[in-house]
Amino acid sequence: MNRSSKELKRLARENLTGHYSTPMGAFVCASAISLAIELPFSMLQNNTQTTLQTIVFGLAEFLIGLLSSVLIVGQFRVHLSMARKQPYELKQLFYGFKNHPDRIILCSLLVIIFTVLACIPAIAGTIFFLLKQGIPGVIVCAATMIISLILCILLQLMFQQIYFLLLDRQDLSAMGCIKESARLMKGHKGRLFYILLSFLGMDILVLLSLGIGSLWIMPYQSQTYTLFYLDITGQLPEVSASGSAPQQDQPTFNEYV
Repeated sequence: MNRSSKELKRLARENLTGHYSTPMGAFVCASAISLAIELPFSMLQNNTQTTLQTIVFGLAEFLIGLLSSVLIVGQFRVHLSMARKQPYELKQLFYGFKNHPDRIILCSLLVIIFTVLACIPAIAGTIFFLLKQGIPGVIVCAATMIISLILCILLQLMFQQIYFLLLDRQDLSAMGCIKESARLMKGHKGRLFYILLSFLGMDILVLLSLGIGSLWIMPYQSQTYTLFYLDITGQLPEVSASGSAPQQDQPTFNEYV
């Protein structure tokens, strides 16, 4: 029997209560590494930059995004270990760099390609609007934007389990992880979409707190998504039956909203 979103979030809070330091540290380190790599390129941006500089910056952003996907896999490695009541530590953040990072990067690249394909209707609608001004152009542009938005949301839901599969299914290729994620999400996309919407208020709090709230909210969301993965793969009952939180890691934050 599938757990409700409320139950998954309750279990996530139980797992994290008193054990925030490692997942929070993994999130902070991953963000800091990506920012440190991106910062030199951002500092070179100005109003008088050449086309070549713009292209180089765009390429750098693209490559940094692929690098970040390897760090994201490491973060979910921490969360999977925590959810399974297994030992976990901060150095698991770099797990992806030691275990076929090419597979992770290729998988992320394929997701980007699929996302770009989903945006084709919006691109076509925008071109139509630029070529043909007026009400017809606005209607076509708006309709194609909505179509692309729906396609992108569906893709996000279908590919949500990719990072976990990259960790658990070493036998699968990059495309195999994408296909398996889509298979696992059959009949579960509505549930996951509801969970994503339930975090909308917290996402707003992150913005209002100038990002500070993400230190607590991002680990909470990641642990909830991890438990969702264990739930749809039939692993959650055995790993959460005891109802006890992991017994390692020193308590740092005792409560979460």
